[in-house]
Amino acid sequence: MDGYEACSLILGNPKTKDIPILFLTALADAKSEMKGLELGAVDYITKPFNAELVLTRVSRHINLSRQRSSATPISLPDTVQRLISEGESSSVEFKSSIRWNIRADRSDKDIELAWAKTMVAFMNSNGGALLLGVNDDGSIVGLEHDRFKSTDKMMLHVNNVINSHIGAEHSQSIDIQVVSQDEKEVILIRCTASQKPSFLKTQDGDDMFIRLGPSSKKLTTREAITYLESKKSAD
Repeated sequence: MDGYEACSLILGNPKTKDIPILFLTALADAKSEMKGLELGAVDYITKPFNAELVLTRVSRHINLSRQRSSATPISLPDTVQRLISEGESSSVEFKSSIRWNIRADRSDKDIELAWAKTMVAFMNSNGGALLLGVNDDGSIVGLEHDRFKSTDKMMLHVNNVINSHIGAEHSQSIDIQVVSQDEKEVILIRCTASQKPSFLKTQDGDDMFIRLGPSSKKLTTREAITYLESKKSAD
């Protein structure tokens, strides 16, 4: 059997379904990577690989697995209410869903890329907090409309998006918590400023973003070089 079939069998068995699976393969095309992640793998690493990076990603997924196995939604009303009361800014942003276009009532890849872009911008700037399940006006809508079967499946999907479009190498700059607020689940993602540049990875290439007020600005190649040089000088 190949890796895809092995992945399906492991995740289809109730006794082994919670084991994180990382692909380590020579298949480096985007279609193969998406297939592995869609089957439920938590990460996809292509050859040739850096051993230190592999160990970092393995450690990251072990920690995430432990968090999921013990994590029922926690209550952080003071933290969430404070962030909401402050409103969106250069360090705070709200997104109403993880993957669901509420107006069109369908799954939408652009929804995922929108909040991943915010994380990239936070890490390239001074850090920040992202709340998923909160409207732009600060009203809490929760994440039921994203139609995940469980909190565990929801968290697995969030981590897959981060690994696919940002990369596990930035795991030290990211903290994710499921928050129970007003009987609705909200995801709180805290990002700290990263020592290395962060990019939003898509099939069209890698894009760099920074925070500019309450929004994220995409940098041109020239702007990105200038920004990185100025940041290096400041350090």
